[in-house]
Amino acid sequence: MVRVIFMEVKPGKDALLTSAIKRMREARAKSDRIREGFFYSSVNSGSRGIYMLVLPQKNWGDMAQAGYRTRAILNEVYGHSESQLIMSRFFEAIEKPTSSVIYVYRPDLSYIPAK
Repeated sequence: MVRVIFMEVKPGKDALLTSAIKRMREARAKSDRIREGFFYSSVNSGSRGIYMLVLPQKNWGDMAQAGYRTRAILNEVYGHSESQLIMSRFFEAIEKPTSSVIYVYRPDLSYIPAK
């Protein structure tokens, strides 16, 4: 199961979003915890940047914990005030999650050709 969140970046806020994402990645590396998600930048002809956060999930219940774990790691590595600053920069840079989709592999609905 994979959850994909699409985020539209506010005009002129790409650098702010990128710096917040880098700080999140650095915190995860310093904490020796496994990577939970992947950020991608979409290249399109729109007027604003689109970023995608791809989160592999074990099950439906795992979704509720994703944002909490990131904040907990930021608090652990940088402390509460710096953690809040990073998260506020992140949310300041995005309009809103424009959409979210969940992809689930269903073997009963999938055709895999014989080799």
